[in-house]
Amino acid sequence: MRIWAKNLVDGKIVNDFIFEIDSFDVHQFESYVSYACEKLDNPTPIVLVKHIKNFILFNSAMFSPDEFVESYHYDKFEVALIPDK
Repeated sequence: MRIWAKNLVDGKIVNDFIFEIDSFDVHQFESYVSYACEKLDNPTPIVLVKHIKNFILFNSAMFSPDEFVESYHYDKFEVALIPDK
């Protein structure tokens, strides 16, 4: 399975990154977000319980600029699970 991370402005993808994981581990979610941010040259957001719950329930989690400690120059950061066929 893969995780798709993307930066959005006005609902449009500015840049994105897809990476492979063997299987989803809820305890590694923060590591997945951190890795994606590193590859996209983003600061790392604060991962809250709501992000983890949304990812588990909807296969997607959205981060807004106010969830970043450092300055974030996009409207949203999203991570989504791309399930295997």
